[in-house]
Amino acid sequence: MSKKIFALTIRFKALNNTIIPPFSAKVSKLIMHKLSPLYKEVMGSNSPFKPVAITPLMHNGRALIKMHEDKGNLTLRAGEHYCFRATIIVEESVEPSSIFSFEQQRVDGIFKASILLDSIMLDVKDFANLTLGRPSRLKIDFISPVLLQLPSYGRFMHGRHLLFPLPSIIVRSLLDHWNANCGPDDVIRRSMYLQVYSNYALMEADFNIKPVTAYYDDVRKPRGFIGWVVYEVRARRRGRNAYNDLMRLLDYARYVGIGRSRATGFGQIELLSL
Repeated sequence: MSKKIFALTIRFKALNNTIIPPFSAKVSKLIMHKLSPLYKEVMGSNSPFKPVAITPLMHNGRALIKMHEDKGNLTLRAGEHYCFRATIIVEESVEPSSIFSFEQQRVDGIFKASILLDSIMLDVKDFANLTLGRPSRLKIDFISPVLLQLPSYGRFMHGRHLLFPLPSIIVRSLLDHWNANCGPDDVIRRSMYLQVYSNYALMEADFNIKPVTAYYDDVRKPRGFIGWVVYEVRARRRGRNAYNDLMRLLDYARYVGIGRSRATGFGQIELLSL
């Protein structure tokens, strides 16, 4: 059975001031827990590649995240408007009405705050229809810290986080997530070839990448990167299948992000064809 992707963009207004956690995706997750029984159920699974992703809160075009060196607290301010995106991958038979409560407008108990939902936008995608076409350039904005991990090797059992968006490692993280959550007819094979191919098909034309240490809580302060990169896309006539699979995966990344801990708000991106 095939799968489909539900991407919700939720906008809301805070009704009172309150301090929130230093990684504001915790607020996004709490709102989803209160409004979506299906999201709550999926988040309780032990799958290493959960079929969900979520962004931190966005305010005036910026993700609300406290970095390790930042001072002070993050605060929701009364009357201010915020938004976030949540993605859930479901069976084809699931209806949108079972994912989210569209009737409840006021939500209480959001870290001692109440919020008023402004709007809910739903975008539905099929795995089979994902593609970016044939762009000549792509710009990827990394809006939350990306935890892009090298595979384990020998005694280095836990790999390490890269601080630059290397295409082959990006594609590896997307392949793992895609194949774990798509239907059997959409599985992408020849994964090693595709990873190597991506290093030649995506050539860095410009970038502004900054290593950061995110303050998730008092114990977890993962090291990753934010910023943006522009890739020139080079297609080979003989690599048509690999090219098409690469464009499918990059379109998929718009909904689920890249790297580790996407279900908790890391690795979220915006992608633009230039």
